[in-house]
Amino acid sequence: MEELRHSPLVGAIWETYVFSELRKREAGRRLHWSVYFWHDRSREVDFVTDRGGRFEIWEAKWTENPSVREASAVEYLRRLLGERFVLKQSVVCRASHRYPLTDSTDAVNLDDL
Repeated sequence: MEELRHSPLVGAIWETYVFSELRKREAGRRLHWSVYFWHDRSREVDFVTDRGGRFEIWEAKWTENPSVREASAVEYLRRLLGERFVLKQSVVCRASHRYPLTDSTDAVNLDDL
């Protein structure tokens, strides 16, 4: 575990793990889903799932305590898509429990997917 914490690949490994958990969640629900990565010139969001024209926005962060700054791209994409088209938005992290980062974005752990 200590080697993982100090690895330059830990963020990519966490992101892949979050993707696999999202995929498992969708397979368990037997739903057809589409997942996208979104970016513009200065921002990116790890996962955007399409639920028939409404979206869930997910950012994966290895940290246990994400900051409001780490939710900024999620918040930006929510405004860009239009609030009525976003079902939920979260920063998936290693926090021990769910808590709000902003009025519309929560920090969640894998159990909250």
